Amino acid sequence: MRIIFHKPLAVFFSIIFITVLGSNAPGAHTQDLGLLVGRIFTVSNDTQDYLSTSFIFSHHSSRYVITALHSVKNIKNKIFLQLSQDEIISIKHVADVPSEDTAIFELEKPLPSYVQDTKYEVPFSMEINEDIKIVGFTGDDLQGHDTVILTTNILTIASFNLKTKNITLPPHLNKNESAVILANCDVPFPGMSGGPVLNAKTNELIGMTKSFGIIAKDHALSDKIGAKEFHVIVRLDKTIEKIRNLP
Repeated sequence: MRIIFHKPLAVFFSIIFITVLGSNAPGAHTQDLGLLVGRIFTVSNDTQDYLSTSFIFSHHSSRYVITALHSVKNIKNKIFLQLSQDEIISIKHVADVPSEDTAIFELEKPLPSYVQDTKYEVPFSMEINEDIKIVGFTGDDLQGHDTVILTTNILTIASFNLKTKNITLPPHLNKNESAVILANCDVPFPGMSGGPVLNAKTNELIGMTKSFGIIAKDHALSDKIGAKEFHVIVRLDKTIEKIRNLP
């Protein structure tokens, strides 16, 4: 099944609930979710270019930044993490997991002690129609845009091949594929690729925003999930395993 994807930062959602945190608020304001969320940007010709949403994965005393690989892989300039208008941290690339479309970075300065270990739901136990929270930043720059928390519901679980853009039901994973969650989506919120996705009941991390897809009404997948447009959330099993094995 070949899916047509829109440009990476154009993400669509079906919104049941929205919480807006002011854009001047530091990432610490999302610590009730168990993690910090920030903007990834670079500087080119004295201009700050917004790239993606990201989040900090905490494992024991280590802190790593996870974002969408497709948003940063061709960037040659220095990359920064913005947790608030006043808190900007330079970050250093550590590793990529192409099959899950993730890039992993290290922070180049310590974070406050309140950052707790990130809880990642393993094994994945959520079912169709259960609610999830999608967290990210709207817009395409660093000024005047808000952190948004959306609650939507799962349509189905599938496998996704990043190279061929194929989605297969049910998931049968090989080394080039990752497990994905397809969720309801009909309202545009550009800028949220790379943001965390949480179990709405437990706030455990379950995946990362990748993109959204559109499929023809007469396509078999459309019949299965009952939607023309869907949000693609990638599971992070290989990414989290890589982080936990980093020296």
